[in-house]
Amino acid sequence: MMRSLVGTQGDPAEANLTDPLEGNPEDKSEANLTDPLELGVVVTAVTFDGIGGSNLRNNRDGTWSVVTPAHDVGTVDVVLAWTYDGIAQNPITYVGGFTYTKNLSAPVFLTNPANQRVEIGETATFTVTTEAHPDPIVNWEVSHDAGATWTPIPEKADEPGLAEAQSFSVVGSATNSGYQYRATAYNESGRVTSLAASLSVNDPTTEVVETKPVTGVTETVPQNSSTGNSNNTAKANSEKKSNVAPELAATGATDFAGPFLGAVLAALIGLGIVVARLVTRHRAVR
Repeated sequence: MMRSLVGTQGDPAEANLTDPLEGNPEDKSEANLTDPLELGVVVTAVTFDGIGGSNLRNNRDGTWSVVTPAHDVGTVDVVLAWTYDGIAQNPITYVGGFTYTKNLSAPVFLTNPANQRVEIGETATFTVTTEAHPDPIVNWEVSHDAGATWTPIPEKADEPGLAEAQSFSVVGSATNSGYQYRATAYNESGRVTSLAASLSVNDPTTEVVETKPVTGVTETVPQNSSTGNSNNTAKANSEKKSNVAPELAATGATDFAGPFLGAVLAALIGLGIVVARLVTRHRAVR
């Protein structure tokens, strides 16, 4: 009797006829069958779910080998055709005699984590997707120095989060703004590391002042001026305006016009006196 075998297509799977068979649906594997009877028995064909195997051979040690055909993952029946002393015998069926399994494959990242920007206190989530067989274990790492060094997150008490999943979440703070995060995935076939993603945390206490160009003349007030200083400045301006003559203030003339007009009037008055004297002298001569 043959027991069920488990294996991958293309890879040898040694067992006697009572062993379970397993194989991979993508690669052919060689199943070794132990001769269930005495010498004189010849195995003429082996089928897997009705599909014939290839390269059937006698190993000369009481076993037979056959390369399994391609098939989907799962368990199939194996049918053994044989002869005894050259006479065909009834085929032997092994129900669930062979199980097809997937090929082992190292992890690959289908998507890498993306940069995240949050406010302080909000949660940022980094996510990756992987492909491998068997399914890989995913761990997360953090870098505090722009990727120069990396630390596994489970070793950091101040980095809470689920560190063995394809998604990792962290609460934004002023401390972890600028940190980088990445994932590693591994199984028995290999290990791979994702690209790094950055966390940016907005600090609402930081005020952003927008400046705009100003046209015309503006008055600049020192930043350290107080209300008292502003009142003193206004009082001084008021006193200065009160010292200007009313007619000058009305016309908008400046202070230097007062002495200038006085000099002009004095010159005109002097000219009048000279003219009056000339007229008096002329009359005396006549």
